[in-house]
Amino acid sequence: MAESGATTADITRYLGRVTMFLSMAGLVVQVGLTSRLHRTYGLAASLLLLPIVLGASTVVILATGAVWAAALARVLDTSLRYTVDRTTREVLFLPLPVDLTQRAKPFVDVTVDRIAKGIGAVLLLVLIKPWGLGLAWHQLGYANLIIVAA
Repeated sequence: MAESGATTADITRYLGRVTMFLSMAGLVVQVGLTSRLHRTYGLAASLLLLPIVLGASTVVILATGAVWAAALARVLDTSLRYTVDRTTREVLFLPLPVDLTQRAKPFVDVTVDRIAKGIGAVLLLVLIKPWGLGLAWHQLGYANLIIVAA
């Protein structure tokens, strides 16, 4: 955006709009969609929704190369990650005994989540850095599709 002559105020205004849509989408999804998805399609389909949407978002970004497509992907990712995906994972702990839940949940929520984010960050560095594969943005999109499919 900066290359197009956009000022700092323009970029700030744009990012503010994206954040506003993020919050609105999250509220709508959490209140109106999550429980319906669980009842209608089950937990497995609800867990698959985020990767499918991320893959579809990547296809849109690759097809258009537009900033709005990346913003849409960000809104969809964040709104689904912290509503449908997180809620579905929380529901998976319900059938477990309380003592097992109290031991396993903190481990999964903290340790496993942080290790996964760390692995993702290292993988991203290997994909984009010159000392790694040095992929361009469109090549990174194809790598993302491969990871989502896996």
